[in-house]
Amino acid sequence: MKISSLLAAMLMILGLFIAAKAQAALPVNIEDMVKASEKIVVGEVVKVKQGHHPQYTNVSVTYITVKVAKALKGKPNQEFTFMQYGGKEEVIADMPQYKEKEEVLLFLYPESRVGFTSPVGLEQGKFHIENDAKTGERQFINGAGNYLLFDGVKSRPSMHSSIRKLLTSRKGTVSYHDFLLLIQEFAK
Repeated sequence: MKISSLLAAMLMILGLFIAAKAQAALPVNIEDMVKASEKIVVGEVVKVKQGHHPQYTNVSVTYITVKVAKALKGKPNQEFTFMQYGGKEEVIADMPQYKEKEEVLLFLYPESRVGFTSPVGLEQGKFHIENDAKTGERQFINGAGNYLLFDGVKSRPSMHSSIRKLLTSRKGTVSYHDFLLLIQEFAK
């Protein structure tokens, strides 16, 4: 590998690390998350594979394959794989981890010129889908406990009353149905 290629790879890794640390410190609300996303999908993680970047073999990556149940933004294939920086060797604070058979809602940034992407706001842009223990209702919660998810978001007259109520939530799980309606409202 040429010195210039090695230097470029090292600068890219440093830039990703700095960007990841900066994102980890800044909360992102749902409206900004939708705007920053290229793809928003509900689906199941079907494969998680540790590996190395195809061009920069000294850079560890994780390949995540998602089977799409519902696309809310973008036009992903029924099943797609994305590459996220880091693997078992590099643990990055707030970088989401994935498990096979996990149901998720993902807000994914556009791919970088070298093929990386991650959820918007890192753990903030990866939501787990779970069932409420009492009601059985499907709900979403992200890695930040939905903290400040609706901070600064203004309701609109066109929003259903249940969505306007959702915007007053401060943290904790949010209703599957109402949250998807809210995302679709912002994705218009």
